[in-house]
Amino acid sequence: MRRFRFKLQSLLDYRRRLKEQWETATAAAVQALIQAERTLQQLNSTWQQSVEAFYRQQQQAVAAEVYDHYHQYLTKLKNEIAAQQVRVEQAHKHLEECRRKLQDATKDYKVVEKIKEHEWERYCQEMLAAEQKMLDEIGQQNYLRALS
Repeated sequence: MRRFRFKLQSLLDYRRRLKEQWETATAAAVQALIQAERTLQQLNSTWQQSVEAFYRQQQQAVAAEVYDHYHQYLTKLKNEIAAQQVRVEQAHKHLEECRRKLQDATKDYKVVEKIKEHEWERYCQEMLAAEQKMLDEIGQQNYLRALS
């Protein structure tokens, strides 16, 4: 009896590896997004604390130089927050791209996997038919010997 050999096995293996690569890339993109959002949250928190400290400073008599430093610092923080928001948006776009590629790779893999399943079923049917034919021949030979 011949062994089952899937002719498209190398394609199936390639598509499996591609799917796994996109799974890894998607997981990395999720982590990058989480980190970017965490950094944005920290920057927003720092900005909020700095604004509160600035308002507390305004309650006291403070030199104009201190106000200028606060203004520069808060402006710098706002610029960092804006830049981080852009990075978060980019991380979102990258994650969506990875998810789309993963979905495509998974679909491509499943197509070839389905072909393999159909070929396996056909192989099993052929093997069962061959086995049944062999058993019929053995039964027929035994019957003919018993008659002789």
